[in-house]
Amino acid sequence: MGHQVVFHMLEADRIQFFSFLSSRYELGAAHWTGSAEIVDLSSNPAKEHTLLALWRVDQQIQPSRKRIERNDKSVVYEFDRGDHILEFDPGRIVDREGRVALLQGRLYSFAGKSDPQLDAVFKSADSWLRRTFRRCSLELLGGFVGPAAAEWYERENGIFLPTFNPPSTAAWEHFIKSQHRTILH
Repeated sequence: MGHQVVFHMLEADRIQFFSFLSSRYELGAAHWTGSAEIVDLSSNPAKEHTLLALWRVDQQIQPSRKRIERNDKSVVYEFDRGDHILEFDPGRIVDREGRVALLQGRLYSFAGKSDPQLDAVFKSADSWLRRTFRRCSLELLGGFVGPAAAEWYERENGIFLPTFNPPSTAAWEHFIKSQHRTILH
């Protein structure tokens, strides 16, 4: 059984997050999906805007990508969720009917307690997020909000969204319009 922690963060928050993790662990990071099986390490995961695989370099296991043939017959290579890796989705800025919105990101551990070394990374990251970020008080979202994301939200009258850009329904539009009646904690 996996574990996850969700958050809204901007690049400044990601820089702090990865600075904390790299001060405690030697981590490898690479784009989750690629056009080849070869894994090119990211030299600066905080600057990446796509889904990443994270792993401890000091483990003897080197994660690899496997070939995936999509319905349209195109081929991509993705990390195997059975490997000893964490999934890091940084979230991203999107257009929401002419307004700027920030999608929620997440850190997900597929291994759970079956990999104590990777579980330690996840627990450290989760603990750091809980200490450093604000709790998101928007009920539909939950999770945490980084300092830069909180400042952007308040200064720019930003919009926080879940991990996807939801459809334009009455319920979602009500949620978006009522966001700034809620103060972040």
